[in-house]
Amino acid sequence: RAADSASMTGANFSSWFSQDEGTVFSEYAVQRLGLYTPWHISIASGAATDRIQHTATSSGSGHGTLVLAGGVTQCSISAGTPSITGVTKQASAFQANNFAAAIHGLPSITDTAGAIPQNLARLSIGSRNTGEHLNGHIRRLAYYPKRVSDAQLQVLTA
Repeated sequence: RAADSASMTGANFSSWFSQDEGTVFSEYAVQRLGLYTPWHISIASGAATDRIQHTATSSGSGHGTLVLAGGVTQCSISAGTPSITGVTKQASAFQANNFAAAIHGLPSITDTAGAIPQNLARLSIGSRNTGEHLNGHIRRLAYYPKRVSDAQLQVLTA
């Protein structure tokens, strides 16, 4: 069967999303670790050059946050390795020059330089806008329209 993925656009998205700051939390399980396993949340414009997403390092071993604005990486944080045998809790917070990611209740990893992409208009769940899909399932998602503290990210993922 085809991969399951959902997206939200238009007023359904813009009515609750803050373009300036926010926090995304997800609880998920993956079937394998690799480059394309983590695309479970992606907030993007119509192009792949502007996005905020939970992501992995090029080897797939470290998951965290990737922020691109105008095709330029603003933030790329590896917060830790997801569980292959259980559920992983991951959170990402974003605000201009104030990014953080946490996984497994570990202390947040931060990045203090970078812009927020503009004109974000789509939330993709279970995939990203260039087609890769999550190889696993999502148990829970949450969005907060403000950048929570690093300590709160750690608590969310514990």
